[in-house]
Amino acid sequence: MQKGYMLFIILNQGKDVKKIMTILKQYEAQATIMDTIGAASFYESQEMHDTIIAGTRQSLEQGKKQNKTIFTILPTEETLELVMDQIGEVLGFNSYEVGRGFMFAVPVYNQRGIKG
Repeated sequence: MQKGYMLFIILNQGKDVKKIMTILKQYEAQATIMDTIGAASFYESQEMHDTIIAGTRQSLEQGKKQNKTIFTILPTEETLELVMDQIGEVLGFNSYEVGRGFMFAVPVYNQRGIKG
């Protein structure tokens, strides 16, 4: 039985994070935010002789373009559609344009919390 949907939002501009978090708060959704770097940005500036481990640290330290990735679990398909529509409106996401970011969702069939 499906337990919800995991929504992933990848933003190319960090300034958009606050807008997204404001929307998620309206739906009482908790989220995790990570600094990420796309493979294209990573490889674009990498020299072939760099090792992956050393190269990752170097590219991040050299101020390469970083993204913000936000992910959250939403309880129903209806909530997912509402959230995605609202984010799309606020950020101007459109399936025909690229550059600002993108979002997608996957079904969650099982989840468990870890007691702290």
